[in-house]
Amino acid sequence: SPILARMLAHWRAMADGRAFPQVRDLDPVAIPWALGRLTLIDVVGDIPAPRFRYALCGDRHVAHFGNDLTGTWLDDNPNPEVRARAAATYVETLRRRAPVLGRRDIVKGPRMLRYQALILPLGEADGRVERLIVVIDFDVPMA
Repeated sequence: SPILARMLAHWRAMADGRAFPQVRDLDPVAIPWALGRLTLIDVVGDIPAPRFRYALCGDRHVAHFGNDLTGTWLDDNPNPEVRARAAATYVETLRRRAPVLGRRDIVKGPRMLRYQALILPLGEADGRVERLIVVIDFDVPMA
């Protein structure tokens, strides 16, 4: 996906040679083309029992999934399939401390949602991952 590739390149530039960028490196003004496609996830704790909180849900996420979960915990997501897949992918990102790309097909009522998601860690100088950037491209062909 061109959108995900562009965001990955931006994330790498923010990292500036580090394993991953710090939370303070994210400047929304620099990525207006991605804002509606972003969800920011706060990471509370670490492996083996992290918790994830939706800090911000992008407009396109809200439109496609049908709810705005900003300020809630992943555990409160009403879709058990999304909840389970997201938790597994977020934990994988924490373990790898590197970007994770996934392709998803989810039944949402009478329709199928097909998308690609890129999860990018943000942290602090001590190496802790404190936030995840989730970028979703819903413009994936159904083929």
